[in-house]
Amino acid sequence: MSGHRTPLEQDEMIILGNPEAEPGPGVRWENIQDEGGGELDGDGHGGALVRSHSVTSLAPEPFMIMQSRSLNRRVILNVGGVKHEVLWRTLERLPHTRLGRLRECNNHDAIMELCDDYSLIENEYFFDRHPRSFSSILNFYRTGKLHLVEEMCVLAFSDDLEYWGIDELYLESCCQHKYHQRKEHVHEEMRKEAESLKTHEEEDWGDGKCAKYQKFLWDLLEKPTTSVAARVVAVISISFIVLSTVALTLNTIPSIS
Repeated sequence: MSGHRTPLEQDEMIILGNPEAEPGPGVRWENIQDEGGGELDGDGHGGALVRSHSVTSLAPEPFMIMQSRSLNRRVILNVGGVKHEVLWRTLERLPHTRLGRLRECNNHDAIMELCDDYSLIENEYFFDRHPRSFSSILNFYRTGKLHLVEEMCVLAFSDDLEYWGIDELYLESCCQHKYHQRKEHVHEEMRKEAESLKTHEEEDWGDGKCAKYQKFLWDLLEKPTTSVAARVVAVISISFIVLSTVALTLNTIPSIS
């Protein structure tokens, strides 16, 4: 059986390489059992060869990758378990992005730098990313128009753009203002929260008997947003300042003084 292979086995070897070769990173050949329960080994003794779905053992040679590309005009992109089918030539429209660079890869190491797993047999490339924004990303390759995903956190969308190698400047004008406004708002909120945490860490009143009273007085006089009493004190303080300013102003008028 090892000296003579069926056409199917020969086709598999064209794509995946010789299963008799030494193990390495790439496509894995596994033993299976035939219908009678007998085990079939990797050399095909007693039956046929089985290929695993994941590319984790034997690294395919560059000519195998190029031949797979030449035989398939389309490719399956699996992003977080959600599969999308697209023409290779569509990805060529943005050659400097992650998917555009994937189109030009012709060796195992280069491919694994851009995706997390792939299968030449299935013509599928896997990316371990959340799939929520990918429809918008892929639509950009197809139409040249990039739109913001409304139901998605703007920072997560920004991270996805960076991962796929797409500049946020490509966003359509209808989404540009909304995107930057939301991003600035989130950054401002994060900055305020960081400052609040920093201030909280810096205000260490110790463990003395008067520590809680010191903190209460500090918040009462310096932080009007901490309680109703602090707001009342702030209003009274501002009122005295206004009254003093008015009184000083009136004293400068001769007829009144």
